[in-house]
Amino acid sequence: MRLHGKTARKLEYRDSLAPKVVFHLAILAVAVAALFLVPVGGELRLTDGYGQMCHKNAIGIPVNCRDLGVTEISAINLESPRHRPGSGPPSRSLRLEIVLTDGNTLPLTRHFQSPASGVSLHAHKLERYLESPSGEVKIEQMDAEFLWGISMAGGLLGLYGLLWGIRQTRITADLDRDRLTLQRRGLLRKNSRQWQISQVESFAMEPQKDAASRRMRPVLRLKDGSRHVLQPYSLAYAKRYQGMLEQFSSFCGTR
Repeated sequence: MRLHGKTARKLEYRDSLAPKVVFHLAILAVAVAALFLVPVGGELRLTDGYGQMCHKNAIGIPVNCRDLGVTEISAINLESPRHRPGSGPPSRSLRLEIVLTDGNTLPLTRHFQSPASGVSLHAHKLERYLESPSGEVKIEQMDAEFLWGISMAGGLLGLYGLLWGIRQTRITADLDRDRLTLQRRGLLRKNSRQWQISQVESFAMEPQKDAASRRMRPVLRLKDGSRHVLQPYSLAYAKRYQGMLEQFSSFCGTR
């Protein structure tokens, strides 16, 4: 909360909505971009010894492709992740790698997969084709479930924040109208509460009930004994809240 405006008869504090919108838009954009830009599968298609190998995104669209002929292939390997001593049992996951005659390797997928994914069968199928490269062979390996899950979670988080979660808080004291207003506004909803300044007993910082916590929140106390929370608990903003309450106390003539 920052001081937004102060005159002899009016005082207003508010926080900013724009950074919250930008942050959640960024989460949503990253979640969507990952589905289009991150390769999670591969396809090798050869016809009479020539064709292409493409890495695909989670939607199945090629991200990058390379022309390939059987004369460039020297071997087919099933590669395992490098095992570090002391890091537990070796992984059983595999990925298919094409060894080229120039010594370079082309992995069919960027990641390793479990043996149950059929990667060994794909390797044997390709080895048999290389012995007699006629006709057509197609090998495809996709593992998009994990990325879809991460992207959906990130996308829902960003969308929920944009539509319902984020909000701007305004606290305004108007002496001419004898009114203290607490307003919370989001992209789709808006609510506000009002009290008479003459009924305000005090502004105070309230500690969290957990004894181990140092977080505090600003509250409004009325002469009828009721208490109203102005902002949620925070440790990072406690000093800023304290300064805000001192301003309102002085402005409204309360303790």
